[in-house]
Amino acid sequence: MLNITLRQLHSIQAISRFGKISNAAKVLGLTGPAVTLQLKQLEDTLGISLFDRTSSGMRLTAAGELTLECADRIV
Repeated sequence: MLNITLRQLHSIQAISRFGKISNAAKVLGLTGPAVTLQLKQLEDTLGISLFDRTSSGMRLTAAGELTLECADRIV
């Protein structure tokens, strides 16, 4: 059984919407390291990378897009 939290799902939604962890953190009322931890834990649980980290921000991978669709349905 996977242990995925609503906070992790909110984090992936915010990162994908705002493109950067710092922007997602502001919207979620968390620190950047807290959002980074939520993302890392989710990626570790799923065993896949959800975002490509680029100099211009975070871009969803194909697996990330599917995970985001599921997060949207759950939340």
